[in-house]
Amino acid sequence: MSVHYVNRKQIFFVLNQQEGWNLFDTKGSRGGDIQIQWIDDGIDKGKDDDLAMEFVIAKALDGSERHQWALGQVKKYNDKEWERICGIAYARFEIGESEIPTRDLGFNFF
Repeated sequence: MSVHYVNRKQIFFVLNQQEGWNLFDTKGSRGGDIQIQWIDDGIDKGKDDDLAMEFVIAKALDGSERHQWALGQVKKYNDKEWERICGIAYARFEIGESEIPTRDLGFNFF
């Protein structure tokens, strides 16, 4: 019997994909090193990544540690994207930066 080790980060990425979004390594882009984006399936290229961020914020506010971890990774690695998330949180949920739930689970995106 073969047992394969799968870590929590891998599980998170699979679950994120099932929801239609993920964290992407975007080093060198104008948007910064890590971003929350819808998964572009090549069909609907007009999907608004702000809506993906709104979705993740909503799930984090509902207590999901996976979504809180994703927000925490953006906060840690991409100031520009974090500012964008803070703007969305304020506009859509009327909360400030200190009210956006983030979580450190002891492992990082990079």
